[in-house]
Amino acid sequence: PWDSGLVKQSLQDSWEGEFSILDLQLGSACNAHCRHCDSSCSSLHESANLDINEVVRLLGEMRQSRNYFSPEHQSEPLWCFICGLGEPTEPTENLPKLLELLDRTAEIGVNFALFNNGLYWDEKLNKHLGGGRLSVQVQVMSNQVEKVAHFMGVSKDEANLQLRHREQIYEVAVQQWDHPQAANGTNVCASIVPMRDNL
Repeated sequence: PWDSGLVKQSLQDSWEGEFSILDLQLGSACNAHCRHCDSSCSSLHESANLDINEVVRLLGEMRQSRNYFSPEHQSEPLWCFICGLGEPTEPTENLPKLLELLDRTAEIGVNFALFNNGLYWDEKLNKHLGGGRLSVQVQVMSNQVEKVAHFMGVSKDEANLQLRHREQIYEVAVQQWDHPQAANGTNVCASIVPMRDNL
């Protein structure tokens, strides 16, 4: 989903009045206090009031338009990017909305790409990731528990969880890379803030 070819195609599509990418915002809730957070989500209080029915309707219209204007693109997915205020997998507010979006848009042919801090991960998310409908950019600040805890502002137990969840996400990436139909690609990437402390 971060491929330059997708950006080029999306710009061309939009120039022709056809939209294939949607940017969605969930709430500002987050389960970390990262030192280098660019969202300042810990100081925001915006709930995940996304109207799922409207999003599904809009994506359905986008799919119809795409099929009508360019039949050759019928099998290509629409993309939703969730790069917003908080953590998309924060379990109380954002995760229920994310899972509902994934479930309700499967038949429309929508893929989701999101930044993920890796603190919360489960089999439902793993299933969507392995099925290719979910793409994640996972936060990688360090491989050392103490540094992860320090950089993310979480406990050592939570830092251990983050490291274990990253391993689960990496395993899916390796399986995809080895799959004969994957064309040596994956829908997992790392987000790293380079610093002296994690060089």
